[in-house]
Amino acid sequence: MVESNVEALDEELARAAEPFADVLTGLQTLPAIGPITGAPYVAALGTPERFPDSSHVVSYLGLAVSTYDTGERERHGHITKRGAADVRGLLCEAAQHVDGRCSPQPHGLPFSLAWSVGGPLR
Repeated sequence: MVESNVEALDEELARAAEPFADVLTGLQTLPAIGPITGAPYVAALGTPERFPDSSHVVSYLGLAVSTYDTGERERHGHITKRGAADVRGLLCEAAQHVDGRCSPQPHGLPFSLAWSVGGPLR
């Protein structure tokens, strides 16, 4: 039953993503980026031409490092966490997967997916 639901959701995602197939195909050439990460990224950003360069995309997603500047001293803090939190979370998971830091999650679901279905699965 779960497998049939997953297959139905995969088909629905593929149909919804058809207008952006060229962008998604390019994204999915990157390691750890598949349709589940790529589709929300495209949904949040639209087309890449919308932004003049990658630094604007980083800022839009809240992945830019915050800077504290007093004139004499400049200090960099955490990421700003502004923008689409769900996409930022998926991209962080993908980065951890590529880096080799991911560990198996409960029921084989990634952390963000476990939370998106109503809380942590125990």
